[in-house]
Amino acid sequence: MGTTEYEMKVGLFEEGDVYAYAAIDMLDDGVVSTDDPRGVWPSAIPITNGDEIEDVNILILTEARNEIICEDGREVTIKGEANVNIDYWGGHIAVMVMDNEGNGPFHVALAEDAPTGPGASTEYTLEVCADYGEMQLISCWDANLNGLHDPGDRWGVFSVDGNVDSNPIFVGSASLTNYPVYMPLGDRPGVDILPFVTMRGTLSLRDGLLSSLPTGSAAHVVALKYRPNTGFDPTQAGINFDIQSFTWSELSSATGPLDWSLTVPSETFVYLWAYADTDADGLVNERGEPIASGGSEVTGKVPTGTEGFGGILMELVTVEDEGSP
Repeated sequence: MGTTEYEMKVGLFEEGDVYAYAAIDMLDDGVVSTDDPRGVWPSAIPITNGDEIEDVNILILTEARNEIICEDGREVTIKGEANVNIDYWGGHIAVMVMDNEGNGPFHVALAEDAPTGPGASTEYTLEVCADYGEMQLISCWDANLNGLHDPGDRWGVFSVDGNVDSNPIFVGSASLTNYPVYMPLGDRPGVDILPFVTMRGTLSLRDGLLSSLPTGSAAHVVALKYRPNTGFDPTQAGINFDIQSFTWSELSSATGPLDWSLTVPSETFVYLWAYADTDADGLVNERGEPIASGGSEVTGKVPTGTEGFGGILMELVTVEDEGSP
């Protein structure tokens, strides 16, 4: 367990939202891989010129192995040319193998330095474990010169003719030669560094229409980082992963359930709750105000999974005690 401070300058072509993430490069190969522990700041960060955004604290919890050990130490070599099809202005070129499901990379090698200019061609030698079977041979040029091979760079694939993806390759017990890769080529964006999924569902009132709530009410569907036990402001910073709010105008005109959608981190748990603020004081989860749970009736704890899901019915019901379903 450790903490380190960071500061990052962000340049955009136009003002807008960005996402912040952190990753531990466990293999020290300069690639953000599917096995590397990652953490994300779960909300979009609006950026305008001159802004200083503070307290974007990212927690990385995942453990991962820090080496790949080949069975019986058996390795084979893959060799070939690494080609950039567009103007090349410098930056490392990496060649790597991933499995057919997109996991990895399991082995990474940097190609030899290439001269800058209109296109580039250089050689690479990649050592991989023997007898992998079918694998994807891919490549990446660090075109944004940030020292990493990430989704913002130019990615490519093994191609016999330089025009179409020739993957998969077969990694057996013999070394492979003359396996060229071309960049940019193919639709592979690299490893997904923003592991978010979408949760969707509907919001309704158990004992009537949402329009029957007291005049001036608001409603919120919230994916919380933890479950508060008393009244709280659901919009306060740091308490939720995502929130969708409904104004009285939306509630009063509702003739049935309202659709909601939240973006949450994948492969974790959130506390999914809905609240009605019937006294319009900005606080929810107060005695006598309707609430609904998206998971366990006690905690509302829900696994987010790897692909997201829909069909979650959030039915508001009035309770007498604060924080009780």
